[in-house]
Amino acid sequence: MKSGAAVHGYRGMTALTLAAGALALTAPTASAIPVGVPPARTVCGGGGTGIGMIAAQYDPDRNYSGSPTLWIRPEFVFTPDVPGGSCGVEVTVYWRNSDTGELGSLPPIWVDDDTPTGENVHGHWVPVTIPSGLGRAEVLIATNYPHMPGKGTFVVT
Repeated sequence: MKSGAAVHGYRGMTALTLAAGALALTAPTASAIPVGVPPARTVCGGGGTGIGMIAAQYDPDRNYSGSPTLWIRPEFVFTPDVPGGSCGVEVTVYWRNSDTGELGSLPPIWVDDDTPTGENVHGHWVPVTIPSGLGRAEVLIATNYPHMPGKGTFVVT
């Protein structure tokens, strides 16, 4: 009886090992998966008054002009000052390569949302190139209005 149980346990382990190997073969490579950066939460203005976020992600397969690129997009709920108005912020991205010690900030860019109560369907992901070089890039996303910064880390290869 014990030998049958041992064979059954061996078969179970073999099946588990084969299943894990199959998952490893079918899983996408790490370089193909975008890395989400926790968004900056912010007040917005400039034609409306509201709140929202600056969503951000790093996709190693979507570098802009061959440089590491953080893609950002505004998403706000707001009351427009005029019909058809929008709500926006100036976004500044600060970065540091924790492997090399290099750091810097990028010039502020204006992003806005023209959909007061719905998803920003007209908004596009805006490329922000980060001259961090290879290694672990830490980013902080800030705005010119009261905000809680978005912070994240991704690896540039």
